[in-house]
Amino acid sequence: MNKIKIIIPTSKSPNTKQGTIKQVQCILKELEKKREIEVFWIIISNSNNNTKQENYIYFKKFKNAFQIIDQIKPDIIFIDGSLDYLNTSFWFAGKIRKIPIVTSFISYPANSLKVYTNYKIMNKRLRIIFSKNNKSHIICLL
Repeated sequence: MNKIKIIIPTSKSPNTKQGTIKQVQCILKELEKKREIEVFWIIISNSNNNTKQENYIYFKKFKNAFQIIDQIKPDIIFIDGSLDYLNTSFWFAGKIRKIPIVTSFISYPANSLKVYTNYKIMNKRLRIIFSKNNKSHIICLL
């Protein structure tokens, strides 16, 4: 079997101990037990530009998400549920290129991040994911 190529856009380095990154890495470990995977972290942060790892791609070195997708040719795009410009640019580019998109809504302890407990924001996210025109998404609610 061929490797599954996965793109993960993130504002944080995969080396951080941030909760969302740790949870995504746990999902990847489980997936690796079933299939061989190749993960490409699309990083927007400037803090780790000195890190030279082959699977770290710095977004600012490209004009847009299409260039990265066309270069890597991923099988899956894994985004979190935030509606920041990095995730939405890969969401739109993935939809146009007909690449399956996995969207995760990572849960946090109550009151740790009020934005994630805000009904209106979650409602907008779910409306986008479950819209009739959106047929390429696999949903992972944690």
